[in-house]
Amino acid sequence: MGERDTKLKRKLKLVRKLVGQAIVNWRGQQDNMSQDQLALKAHVGVATVRRVERGKSVAFDTVLRIVIAAGLLSTIIALIDSILKDSDAVESLYLMERLANKKLG
Repeated sequence: MGERDTKLKRKLKLVRKLVGQAIVNWRGQQDNMSQDQLALKAHVGVATVRRVERGKSVAFDTVLRIVIAAGLLSTIIALIDSILKDSDAVESLYLMERLANKKLG
C-alpha cells in the first residue's frame, strides 16, 4: 500500500471518529436523546448508532440516515471537506492518537 493510500485511510478513520463524536454531542444537546430514540428516528438499529458513535466502519448510506435524522448533514459535509483538505492536521492528530494509545497501553 502506498503512502497516499495510508494517508487516505487515516483521513477516513478521523472522519468516522469525528462524525461519531458530533452525533454524541448532538444527542446531548437534545435533552440527552437516547441512542434508541435516534435509531428510531433514523430507521436503523441501536447497535448501528453505537457503532457510528464509536467511529466504527458502517455503510455510508446508514451513516447518512443517522446524520440526516440528526440534522447534521451540512456540519458533517464541512467537517469532511476540512479534513480532506488539511493533510498536516490529520497527520498531527494521527500521531497524537498513537502516542496516547502507547501511554495507555
